[in-house]
Amino acid sequence: MSCTSQDIKMFVRTQGWKEILMLLVVVYTYEGRKACPLCSFLNQTTDSSDCSEPCGGGNLYYFHYICCGNLTKSTCEATCNLTLSITKSLKVNVGCNRFCTNGGIFNETLETCLCSIGTSGKCCENNVTSSTASTTTPANENGSTVGEAHWLSSRSRRQKKQTLYVAVGVPISVILVTSAFILFVFLWWRKRKRRQQVDIIENDDSSTE
Repeated sequence: MSCTSQDIKMFVRTQGWKEILMLLVVVYTYEGRKACPLCSFLNQTTDSSDCSEPCGGGNLYYFHYICCGNLTKSTCEATCNLTLSITKSLKVNVGCNRFCTNGGIFNETLETCLCSIGTSGKCCENNVTSSTASTTTPANENGSTVGEAHWLSSRSRRQKKQTLYVAVGVPISVILVTSAFILFVFLWWRKRKRRQQVDIIENDDSSTE
């Protein structure tokens, strides 16, 4: 059954605007609740912003709309445990332009470029002369900076010292403890032997008398 314009006009005349507004509110509320699960992401986002850096690692963002139904922004934030914008959307940050120039390598952990020898700068875009090369932080063949290489070298030395302690220190400690125990037993046995000799002499003297 279809409704014509005359039917709608007749309904307006008979029911009045107040009843129509109430009906629209009910329909809108019902449609809003069944349209999407509360706190779920809608298939609607804003356009992404420009990347903050041309190279060497930057960030861009966009807003992803959240299904809040007819809840207010503050109520939706409390219900969904989210921090939303005025438009009831969630700000999403994304990394961008994570590349380096002049053979540099972008380190995902440090979020910076590891420049090769002779280059410097955020994107390794600067060529360093020999007079200033000593002040830069170049990368070695494995992509590690001088600071990282020094740290790895120090860590390797500490590990070698620990291995040497286990291989040499522990056996020496065992030998020292064993030697001390043997010395204690020897002194105790010697003292007991002397005591026995003294008792024998005293017994011989008493028998002679």
